[in-house]
This record gives sequence, structure tokens and C-alpha cells, in this order.
Amino acid sequence: MKDMPTMSSHVDILLVEDEPAIVDFMERMLRRAGYSVRAVMDGAAAMAALNADVPAVLILDLALPRVNGWAVLEYLRRVRIPVPVIVVTANPHAAARLTTYRIQQYLVKPFRMDDLLDAVASSGTLHSRD
Repeated sequence: MKDMPTMSSHVDILLVEDEPAIVDFMERMLRRAGYSVRAVMDGAAAMAALNADVPAVLILDLALPRVNGWAVLEYLRRVRIPVPVIVVTANPHAAARLTTYRIQQYLVKPFRMDDLLDAVASSGTLHSRD
């Protein structure tokens, strides 16, 4: 059985997804698993959130309004924000391009919630953000 964080671990996840139903479902499941979740709906809001407080893990959709996920990845590389990124995308062909950003974990929609939880747990940064 894999180790899951406890509610006291305060592992902060920044979820960047523009589909409200997906945000709601993912937030509920991640919180139920013991994670603290901040959700934003576009890349511009993601960059602002990253500047305000770097999360333990970033879950990033690529197809976003205003500023897309690719621009967020470019921003992370440019300003050197050290955060593990889990990309979620409906584009099965994105994997090749993701290697240029050193993204090791990506999920193609639709995916099983267990796969997302496994990706978060294996991010290697599950520690207190107090």
C-alpha cells in the first residue's frame, strides 16, 4: 500500500485547469487524499500564483485560455522556479515536446484518478510546506 500524506502534511498543489467540472472533481479527490489544493483557470493566473507561493507540485493542463500551458512551462524554465510539474493534456502527441521541458510525468485525458494520485505521490516533494 502506498504512503499517502496526512491532513497535517499540508502538501500544497497548484492545479491549473480551465474546465470547471474537472477542477471540481480533481480538487475533491486530491483533498480527500490529504492534499491542500489551490486551483486557477488559466496560465496567467498560474504564473501569478507561482510568483506568490511556489507549490510542492504543479498540475498543469496545456490547453488553457489567455496564456496556455506551454507558455507556463517556458516561464518556469526562464525564471527557474523549482517545482515538479505533472502535465495533463488531451493531446496524446504532446509527449515528445514535453521532453524539452524535462517533464517526466504527464497524463493523457481521460485518465484514472489513481494515476494522478500516483504521479503526485511519486513527485518526490511530499514534505511539509509550513
